[in-house]
Amino acid sequence: MYELRYQISITAPPDIVILSDNVLRGMRDLVQSLAAGRTYETWEELKDANRAWFNDFDSMWGKMRLDLDPASLPLPPSNP
Repeated sequence: MYELRYQISITAPPDIVILSDNVLRGMRDLVQSLAAGRTYETWEELKDANRAWFNDFDSMWGKMRLDLDPASLPLPPSNP
């Protein structure tokens, strides 16, 4: 994850870099909490607990797409 994050920080516009930082922190926090024994009863519960960085991921994904191809149509959310 860190190598990809560093690549983004070198090549992407600042707004995408900020979102990638948020996503990385969220993913890292989730992994650490799972490793510490945190469990979720349902996928919905996990999504709700991680909604902020899931939303940032969707936003980052869309902005990266538009940065690479300004004519591309926005895609629907990834619906994790």
